[in-house]
Amino acid sequence: MELGQGGDLYDFIVNSPINHLPLDLCIDLTVQILDVLNYIHNEVGIMHRDLKPENFMITIDKYNHPVIKLIDFGFATFIPKNGKMIHEFLGTPQYCSPEIVSRFGYNEKSDIWAAGVILFNMITGYEPFSGESLYSLSDDIKYKKINFEYIKDDKLRSLVEKMLQREISKRINAKDAFEIAKKIKEDRDREYNKEIEDKNENRLNYEKNKREYEQFWKEFSTKISSPAFFS
Repeated sequence: MELGQGGDLYDFIVNSPINHLPLDLCIDLTVQILDVLNYIHNEVGIMHRDLKPENFMITIDKYNHPVIKLIDFGFATFIPKNGKMIHEFLGTPQYCSPEIVSRFGYNEKSDIWAAGVILFNMITGYEPFSGESLYSLSDDIKYKKINFEYIKDDKLRSLVEKMLQREISKRINAKDAFEIAKKIKEDRDREYNKEIEDKNENRLNYEKNKREYEQFWKEFSTKISSPAFFS
């Protein structure tokens, strides 16, 4: 059994000194979470049905980077075919989709909703839904206006909005969500590399200008120190 040196994602979030996770870490973990969902939905053909931060263990790779591992497949089941829905009420209430709490029937997109709740919490440090009772929590999930403006990054906000669509037909699927997350990370890496290139270019330009200035001053000093310069 593999050791989860970093604990679980819940530990990562609640123990963060800034009350949420840094943007670059959020982007990296978002890609990993959606990669896992894309795999189990489209390669294995199952839905997890109990996604929550406690079920994502964190291991540390040789580069000291966190790696997500999804655990606890006790509620997992095969994805229904031909548009059929599941009506069994399972999962952790805070991460249940509107169709689950409404008993309308659900499919694998309930996993997408749960992952959207996790991402919202990870990015902002806030739970999008709360309630003093299961009844009030269910009302929040079904009707509460979600404060997406808490997510400051435009691209991540757009992705989470697509994941937290209350209508199943409008909610993004795992494959498309994963592709968007990958693009966000690629763009972020490109921006970071551009910043490094700009800094390097600025440093090289500074050093070039400094050398030119020193050479100029050396030659100029030599000239003005000569009696012929003033003759």
